[in-house]
Amino acid sequence: MKWYKKAAHNNNLQAINKLITIYQSGDGMFASVKDRKKGWPYKEQAAKLGSVDYQLDVGFEYLPTDFANYLFDDWKQDGYVSPNPTKSLGLFEKAARQGSTRAIFASGMMYQYGMGTTASSDKAKEYYLQLQKTMPKLSAQLINQLEN
Repeated sequence: MKWYKKAAHNNNLQAINKLITIYQSGDGMFASVKDRKKGWPYKEQAAKLGSVDYQLDVGFEYLPTDFANYLFDDWKQDGYVSPNPTKSLGLFEKAARQGSTRAIFASGMMYQYGMGTTASSDKAKEYYLQLQKTMPKLSAQLINQLEN
């Protein structure tokens, strides 16, 4: 653990990921350190360092619970983070620029509903158009809903 923490302090993403895994699962010989909340600063660090997965994960945690459940009903928040939709949107947009389909969808929805920003149908549509590459049917549905 000491080595992982030292490497994480030096922004080593592999060590950060290992610490997150240990704190999230408590597997193996580190079971005594199981505490999801202790892994949170490492998730934020990984997001700041550009990890798409953690930008999405941290952004999700910053959503208000009802909106988080609306966006992704297959994910559950840990519940120890105070909602901050503006921070959430910023992280989703970073992940969207790196091609994350979920982040593109979430960014569009946040603009559509004015979550963490002023509502903008035009900006939402920009994101929904990006979904045409990976999810053409969903893209068409979202654009249709937006325009009707």
